Amino acid sequence: MEAFNASAVPELTVVLKGVQVARSLQQLLSEERVKQIFDLSLVGRAQRRLADFLGMVRGLQFLNAETPSAVNELIAQILVRARSAHVRESTDLMEAVEDEQSFLDALTRRLAAHSLLREIEFEFAPDAQPTNANVGAERLDDILTDLIEGMAGIGVKHIRIVTEVSPGRVAIRLSSRERIDPAAFGEGRFDLYSRTLGWLGGGFECRQQDSNAEFIIRLPALESV
Repeated sequence: MEAFNASAVPELTVVLKGVQVARSLQQLLSEERVKQIFDLSLVGRAQRRLADFLGMVRGLQFLNAETPSAVNELIAQILVRARSAHVRESTDLMEAVEDEQSFLDALTRRLAAHSLLREIEFEFAPDAQPTNANVGAERLDDILTDLIEGMAGIGVKHIRIVTEVSPGRVAIRLSSRERIDPAAFGEGRFDLYSRTLGWLGGGFECRQQDSNAEFIIRLPALESV
C-alpha cells in the first residue's frame, strides 16, 4: 500500500493482485467447512462483495440484472432471522474436548454463532401500501443487515424501522430511542451505501437532529421504472 501511494506500483498491478486475492477468497468461502462454521448470511454477503468487485473489473452491469424486492417482506425476513439466531448447546465444547481439532472447530463455531442482533429490541412499522422496489432483494438485505449490525455494534439496543411509500419512491427509516453517534460507524461505510444505492436510482441519508441520528434509505419504486 505504501508503494502504491508513492506511485511506485502501477495501478493495473494493484487491480490484478486484487483479482487474485478475490478469486482465492471466493474459493475459500465456497468450501463446505466454511459454510458449516460461519453464518450463511455473512458468507453470502462476503461472496456478493467479491463478485461485485470482479464484475466491475470485467465491466459487467451486475446491478441492473437483479430481481426487484418487496421491501416490507424482506425486512420481516431480516427480523425473523435476527430473532432466531441459533444459540449452540453448552455441551458441544465438552463433547469435543478429547480431540484437539474437534475442540477448535467447536470453539470456532461457538464464536461465529454469536449474533449482535440477538438482544436487540426491534420495532417495525410497515407502510400499508405495496413496497415493491427496483432493487435486488439480496443487495438490499446486505445493506440493511450491515446497517442494523452497525447500529448494534455501537451499543444500540432498540431499533425502529419504518417504511414509507410516496409517488415513485419507497423509503426505509431506521432510528432508535437511544442516542446514535454517526461518527462511531467509521469512515467509508455510509459512502458505500450512497454509491451502491445511487447506481440503482436511490440514495442514503444520515439525518441528525436533537442530538440523535436517523438513517434513511430511498429506493425507486418498481412502478416508476
